[in-house]
Amino acid sequence: LSGTRCGEMLSRWGMLSVGLLVQSIGGIMYAYALYSGLLKQQFSLTQEQTDLISTITLVGCNFGVHIGALYGKMGRRGPLVVILAGLIFGAAGWLPLWAIFHFHIHVAFPVILVMAFCQGHAQMAVDIATISTLVQNFPEHRGLVISLLKSYVGLSGALVGQVFAVVFKPMDDSCGRILGGNGTAAPTAAPTPNSTDFYADPYVEGVLDLGYGAGFGGITNGDAVWAAVGGSGSGEDPASYCQGTIAFLLFLGAEVVVVCLIGASCIRIKPPHAAETADSYDGVASRLRVVLYGTVFLALATAASSFAEYTFAELGHATYGLLAAVLLTFLGVMVLAGTRSDPADPDADRFSSVTARLLAKSVNTFSDDDDDNPDAPKNYTLGEAVTTPWLWVIFFSFMLGGGSGLVLNANLAQIIPTTEHHPSFDGSNSTVKKSIFVTLFSVCNCCGRLFAGLLGDWLLKSRRIPRPAVFALGLAMMSGAMVLLMVGSYTLLFPAVVLCGLAYGSFNALCPTLISELFGVKHFAKIYAFNSISLATGSYGMATVMAGRLYAQHPQEDKACTAGVQCYRTTFLICAVACAAMSAIMLGLARVTRKRYRQIYPNFFASRIRSAYTTSFD
Repeated sequence: LSGTRCGEMLSRWGMLSVGLLVQSIGGIMYAYALYSGLLKQQFSLTQEQTDLISTITLVGCNFGVHIGALYGKMGRRGPLVVILAGLIFGAAGWLPLWAIFHFHIHVAFPVILVMAFCQGHAQMAVDIATISTLVQNFPEHRGLVISLLKSYVGLSGALVGQVFAVVFKPMDDSCGRILGGNGTAAPTAAPTPNSTDFYADPYVEGVLDLGYGAGFGGITNGDAVWAAVGGSGSGEDPASYCQGTIAFLLFLGAEVVVVCLIGASCIRIKPPHAAETADSYDGVASRLRVVLYGTVFLALATAASSFAEYTFAELGHATYGLLAAVLLTFLGVMVLAGTRSDPADPDADRFSSVTARLLAKSVNTFSDDDDDNPDAPKNYTLGEAVTTPWLWVIFFSFMLGGGSGLVLNANLAQIIPTTEHHPSFDGSNSTVKKSIFVTLFSVCNCCGRLFAGLLGDWLLKSRRIPRPAVFALGLAMMSGAMVLLMVGSYTLLFPAVVLCGLAYGSFNALCPTLISELFGVKHFAKIYAFNSISLATGSYGMATVMAGRLYAQHPQEDKACTAGVQCYRTTFLICAVACAAMSAIMLGLARVTRKRYRQIYPNFFASRIRSAYTTSFD
């Protein structure tokens, strides 16, 4: 790997293709909803312990300043070292988990927590390495490139879930029976162990998820399904009868190892060798948009295939065809990205890394040697960044905006019943009804990630509007979604989920882009890792603590709120006000950073070039 021969041979477009593949392993953490029940029964965990495992995974995904520091310390070897670190964390998180089930090893609960943390930390490592590298490789198109990369984290959650449902789930025919004790369902409304509904909630949450956090929303509901069939009442070892799920864990571990090896071999810092003109910018942007449209098609195809498999149990072997079609589409998009070329100079990416680095000094405003150029925008260290109001505006905007999105996502199962009194409620099966909203949120989440970058680039290049304005728009959309939810109408739940999904997706794509533009790429990895803490804080503080405590204040029956729309109205009001306030503050940030953006993109503020961009986008 030290020679990185693959990295020497590939153009920056080839690295983008590999980057999409590497980012895709980030979504496998959503698979927890698919095996959490087995984990709970095998080790006799309480519900609090089961939830703590998901929380620790989330901590591993978002606390990684040391990973960013490692990337910066290693210089141009940063991508190689950090992705290998992700490989080590991923192997340590997934392979031992498979081994304890396969070899019937009993381990203490803290050991399981360590494995959960390693699983999340693997995603953090590959995300930092991929985003930090490709931001430098596409400095003029960072918004759209980051949007593409971020979208594949969510898409992979759907793809992995679909692989489980088609390939591994059929091996678990006796798994539900042994957990149920005697092969029959509990006398309640629980699903029969042998039916496809046995995996209903984990399947809906894990397979149809196309964005960060949605997979975790199904953990509690998934455990409820497993517990509903009677627990491990047979006294037999559940792992002995759930070989499909156990094989799935081995598949996930192998996927992490193989993909990280590919990424470590092929991804490296390789910026363009010359500054882009208006014509070359338009050519690169148009090629990136083709990849974006291919990704949108992949997202819709994945959602449609997953929903068809869940809804129509009689598909049988046709599910293999659907899965193959989706995976081939995924491969096609990767090939489409990797075979692009820079229109200004087809041989541009054949320059050696040394030549590219020397030439980049004069054209890349975020070169490592920017200190020699007094006119270049400042590259902030993490210590300097935390003393600026800019970083804290981004931090709290992501915390409050992302936290509000997770309030809806994590509590969707409890929110829907509060609108059942509305005349539009048809009394249909709650699981099927819930899957509609999960699918809608997921698709909008993915599209929000994709089109936030496209919109930000267009506004910046053709209207000279700084990118924070797009973040402000997303916060305004999230505030509007919370207002619609306050009404408590089942009909208005549809547009609320659409707005919430689009806004939540845009936050995940815009944060890395804003950090790279406002603070530079020299110390980007550390600052980006620090800002990731905001989403974990918002998830726990808003979606778990605030929403849960306010929900518990209302009258309940069997731990379910009976106050109707009042159950979450106060929560939605707080979220709406917080997002509206941060939207106004973010608009102020857009205004005060105009000078910074003029320094970053000086050519794009010229009238002649701006006219060319306007024409090309319109």
